[in-house]
Amino acid sequence: MFTLLRLLQLLFIFSFCLVSVAGNSQQLSGAASPIAQVKPNTLIFKLKPDYSSYVAAEKRRQLQETINAIRPKVYKQKFPRATTFPLLQPGEVDLTLIYELEYAAPLTYDKIKRQLLASGLVAYVEPVNIPQLLHQPNDPFADSTGLNQYHLKQINAYKGWEIQKGDSSIVIGILDTGIRLTHEDLKDKIKYNYADPVDGIDNDRDGFIDNFYGWDTANNDNNPSPDNIEHGALVSGVAGASTNNATGIAGVGYNVNILPIKVIESVGGVLRFGGYEGIVYAADHGCQVINLSWGSA
Repeated sequence: MFTLLRLLQLLFIFSFCLVSVAGNSQQLSGAASPIAQVKPNTLIFKLKPDYSSYVAAEKRRQLQETINAIRPKVYKQKFPRATTFPLLQPGEVDLTLIYELEYAAPLTYDKIKRQLLASGLVAYVEPVNIPQLLHQPNDPFADSTGLNQYHLKQINAYKGWEIQKGDSSIVIGILDTGIRLTHEDLKDKIKYNYADPVDGIDNDRDGFIDNFYGWDTANNDNNPSPDNIEHGALVSGVAGASTNNATGIAGVGYNVNILPIKVIESVGGVLRFGGYEGIVYAADHGCQVINLSWGSA
């Protein structure tokens, strides 16, 4: 297993190298690097662990008054399905303390941040960042997905496969633009959820109806197929395409499975992003490795 994990680490290093090369090329050509966008008039804040303690009762009242005065358009727990404090295991994070708040003009992010932090019960306040995908060239071999997969030689994948070819019990969560579920080189590597077939019922009672193929956290539905961007398929292929099947390319993970989690969608000029929810979904659904090939994150 050590060798497989080492190969995956090298894969991610290789991915970062591609990002670095792309960034340097942009600088040389005078082009600007992608700039992260933020969800308008929206922020995330986390309550401190002692929020529910008896001594904080007066501060809780003051914090609630502050939130009421903001008159938020949306005020909700970011991860409503998260495990609550008494059931957390050592080292786990209490995600029930994280909230999302959407406000209206003329209020500003900086002003609300100061008000929330002044309560003494809020650990941090952050905007909701929406990473932008880096430019993807359409050259046949530009992303090492053609016949000339030179990165396999560079990371000594062939030597590694002589020792260990991975195991289907290892699942890589691909948090990206989704994949074509009938893709000839990916369909046999998807970690299907046989406990919840597509029948309109949440058979496994995990809070996600018919998540047989994975999940789309950008639209909160059970279809992790891409819209018009194939970035997710490229990433999935490099990490976990079917290998030694005389088809397409070889995935570095060889025998590992992938879980497609669509976190980005751009249709009609509207960009939706569910990356943070996707990370939690992947962790809660058995992914030992999570791939985040996002730009400007």
